[in-house]
Amino acid sequence: ISNHDALVSHAVSAAEPIALAIEDDTETTASLKRQLQWAESEVMAQPKSAAAYTDRGMARFALGHIEESLTDFDQAIQHDQTVRPQLWQRGISLYY
Repeated sequence: ISNHDALVSHAVSAAEPIALAIEDDTETTASLKRQLQWAESEVMAQPKSAAAYTDRGMARFALGHIEESLTDFDQAIQHDQTVRPQLWQRGISLYY
């Protein structure tokens, strides 16, 4: 499973904040932190990529970093307006 697919999998199951649901699951938390590190390196390598910001936003949301995820989703829209309708994750972040 790719890092992107793993992020999507975590974000899709966001009926409640994932970070709250996994407080006691150190293995999952460690995995999410590795995914965040990967997403941060993706943003550094491709600073104008909407996909990179979306991936980092999903990783941040999964870890409970809601405000930071909103910033990333906004950056994704800034870099590519065509992703705006696809950023349902931003709406979930606003909910929390």
